[in-house]
Amino acid sequence: ERVGGSNDTYMGAGVFRFDTATGGPQEVVAGEIRDGLGFIALHNVLYAGTQFGEPIVGRAYQVEVAPVPVFLTTSNVITLSPLGPQFRDSWTQTFTTAYTLTEGLSVLAYGLSQPQTWRDVPLSAASGPCDWSYSFTVSNGGLIEATAWSNNIGDIDLYLYRGATLIAASTTPAAWERVRVKRPADGTYRVCVDNWSGTPGTFNLDLRVIQGTDLV
Repeated sequence: ERVGGSNDTYMGAGVFRFDTATGGPQEVVAGEIRDGLGFIALHNVLYAGTQFGEPIVGRAYQVEVAPVPVFLTTSNVITLSPLGPQFRDSWTQTFTTAYTLTEGLSVLAYGLSQPQTWRDVPLSAASGPCDWSYSFTVSNGGLIEATAWSNNIGDIDLYLYRGATLIAASTTPAAWERVRVKRPADGTYRVCVDNWSGTPGTFNLDLRVIQGTDLV
């Protein structure tokens, strides 16, 4: 079971997006420490430099955050303004680590955002990768996560476009697909569901777009 990793840059048909998920020569990923055997893997999909080896370093240590989870309510402070009531809250977050973070720690905040859900949406079997699509805009985005599944279609696929560019795809031979993009660039996006099986039916979709500057 995969518990951590960088963005999936696989585009399908043996094609990968160029560059690392961070856009630079260094990739840092983290995951939960769980009971059992674990391993760290490096997948180099393109060699285009002068170095014949790549360093990979793994460390196991504990990082704790408190409180977890954080619940924001709208009943603590109410500020009246010409735009109507504004609800505000604040809290103190504590980070404790068993390893010295030599590069320090920084925190970015995105939101507030409301997840969107679709249930039992009819899905035809037209040609092309977008039998159903939904467009949305992103500004100061922290995460795009789309999960699609069907209870009566044998195989669906899920695609995410920015403009006309495909940036993420989930094309397993099943009816449960998910794409995730961290810190997406500002712009207009489109999530597409494709009925690969060719048999009409219905699907469900959960879309989380964490964005905005309401959290500081």
